[in-house]
Amino acid sequence: MPLFIVGLAVSTVWFSLRWQYMETRPKAVQTATGNVFPLHGGGLVVYLTKGEKHNLEILYYTGGCLGLAGFLIYFFKRPFEEVIPAPWEKKQW
Repeated sequence: MPLFIVGLAVSTVWFSLRWQYMETRPKAVQTATGNVFPLHGGGLVVYLTKGEKHNLEILYYTGGCLGLAGFLIYFFKRPFEEVIPAPWEKKQW
C-alpha cells in the first residue's frame, strides 16, 4: 500500500508541475531560450525546454509505475493472506 501512496504523491507533483508549466511557459516557440518542445493541454500549447520536458516525463512514468506496482502487489498478495476463523468456527475439542 505504501507504494501506491507514494505513486499517488508523485502523480500529484507531476500534475501541479504540469499545471504550473501551462500557466507560465511561452505560447510561442522561442529558440533562443530553448523552449521548443510542445506541451498540449486544455486547448493550449506551451513550449518547454528539454530539461522541463524531461522532468515531466520522469515524474509521469515514476508515478505510474509506483502506483501500478503498489496496486499489483496488494492485489496478488491479498488472496494468499492467512484466513483467521471467526470465534464460532473454532473447534473446541
